Amino acid sequence: MVELALGADALDEEPFHSAVRRTDGRARQYMIESAVAGEDSHQRFIAKTTSIPLAVINGENDPAISLDYIDSIDFANIWEGEPIRIRGAGDGVHREKTEKFNEILLRFEDFVRSRSSLVLEGGDLGGGGWLN
Repeated sequence: MVELALGADALDEEPFHSAVRRTDGRARQYMIESAVAGEDSHQRFIAKTTSIPLAVINGENDPAISLDYIDSIDFANIWEGEPIRIRGAGDGVHREKTEKFNEILLRFEDFVRSRSSLVLEGGDLGGGGWLN
C-alpha cells in the first residue's frame, strides 16, 4: 500500500507504514461505496464549469487512477491546456519526482499570481472573476 501511494522510495520509511497500519481498514470500502452511490464531491462537474484555473498533475505510471478518464474530462479552465504527466512517477508524484513536481507547481503559482494582479488592478480574466 505504501509503495502504491508514495512510490518505491517510501518502502523503507517507517512513518508511512505506521500511518497505513493506523488507517481504519474500512476506509477504502467506504470511499468506493460512497462514489458508487453518487455521494462524491461532484469533481467532474466542477472541473467542467469552474472559472478557477486548475493544474492537474499526475504520474504517467499512476496505478490508482485512470489517466484515460482524466483525459476524457472537458476541463473549463485547465492550466497549460491539458493534464500534465510526469515521466517515471506513479501515484506519489510529489515524492517520487519532487524536483519536477515543485518546478511545475511554482510555474502554476506564478501563473495564478499574474492573473490575480489583473483582478486586483481591475483587469478582466476573460472568464469571470474567479477570486470573488
